[in-house]
Amino acid sequence: MVIRFKFRKQIIAVQVVLCLFFFQKGVAQDTVTLKIAIEKTLSNNSRLKQEKFNMLITEKSYDQSKLLRLPSISAVNNTYLNYGRSLDPSTYTYVDNKILSSTGSLVANLVLFQGFQKENQIVQNKLLAQTASSVYDKIKYDLTLAVLTTYLNILVFGEQLRIVEKQLNFSQKQFEQDQLMVEAGKKTTTDLLVSKHQVSIAILNKTKIYNQLQTYKLELSQLMERDSNVKFEVKIPPDVLLVDSNTIEASPELFKKAQLASPDVRLAGLQTEVAHKGIALAKSTLFPTVSFVAALATNYSNFPKFDVIKKEYLTAPFFNQVSANSYHYYGFNINIPILNGFYNRINVQKSKLAYQLAAQNEKTVQTNINKIIHQAVLDVNASKLEYSVSLSLYESAKQAFSKMKERYELNLINSLTFIKAQDDYNSAELGLVQSKFSVFFRKQIIDFYLGDYIY
Repeated sequence: MVIRFKFRKQIIAVQVVLCLFFFQKGVAQDTVTLKIAIEKTLSNNSRLKQEKFNMLITEKSYDQSKLLRLPSISAVNNTYLNYGRSLDPSTYTYVDNKILSSTGSLVANLVLFQGFQKENQIVQNKLLAQTASSVYDKIKYDLTLAVLTTYLNILVFGEQLRIVEKQLNFSQKQFEQDQLMVEAGKKTTTDLLVSKHQVSIAILNKTKIYNQLQTYKLELSQLMERDSNVKFEVKIPPDVLLVDSNTIEASPELFKKAQLASPDVRLAGLQTEVAHKGIALAKSTLFPTVSFVAALATNYSNFPKFDVIKKEYLTAPFFNQVSANSYHYYGFNINIPILNGFYNRINVQKSKLAYQLAAQNEKTVQTNINKIIHQAVLDVNASKLEYSVSLSLYESAKQAFSKMKERYELNLINSLTFIKAQDDYNSAELGLVQSKFSVFFRKQIIDFYLGDYIY
């Protein structure tokens, strides 16, 4: 009677705590499907928004490189106040007085040949814009994979929580039944203590699984960048309940499809193309630059000049001088690089090494994708076999537990034998849930790597 009274108070206290602990499960909550979780993550993620701006910047750089083929036109003005002996720009004679002079020009410059530097730069900037777009896709890819993994962990621990809650209810009822049996003299106090221990274990398991579930829910909330205090529930996809027993073959077509669908491979390929174009861009600096130049210029000076008609020194009006002193010229400029510390040639060598590095990185990425697909195929086939074994184990454990329960109620076996049968059944049920979700998760991982998005 003492054990019954004390432990009943403990159960009531624990139940009160658990009711407060799990109270929010009864509150109206949002239901987040896998599709909604992925869409919200992709629409709210700060890193993705930042990369969007990087894409726009690289696109503007590409547009800018195309416009550099146009001629450059600039207006230049130089105004000086000279003291002492100075050159009068309007007469090109030296004077010994203070003079205010100004020259202005409108200059146009068109590059005719530069070793195809601008053309190579345009192509490289186009590849860089595509690379930025591929980086954006890769971030989306990684975020989607993170959401998928976290979401399925929530499903697994949510289902495990449902099972341990059922196990806790059973253990509590069994404890109450054993109390009545002890009072009737049909069982010993040891049997009651064993039942009490089972209730404590069930409560501990429920608490652990609940804490793990909340951790993954917090992680999913952070991925979606939503308020972590706003609770939500997840929805089990119907495909989870369907377990296909057919094995998947690691065929060459499978690897080829994965290579084409992988943003990592696309990104590495674009980076290799950018590095290859960098070699041509570096070589273009070894060629001479030929440009066409044309200019319209004029000048003004406040130094007085002798007027033969009025026979006195006068300063001509500003606009009269600008009109009278205007002139124009055109010509060609040639700039031939001869020696600059072998800077350009070393850049060519560095560009070649950068290309070799990018090409090696591309091969590494392709090899890693093949390894991932190999492992994913092995995992999904192994998980299907594990599910088949877990299902058989669950059925046998369920039947054994049912028989042991009947014998225990008839007092034909002791509590330790019954508890072992109960533990075997509980482990088998949890293992079945784990293996069922494992098949679904690993199959979705393969579909994801093949570009067959699950939502």
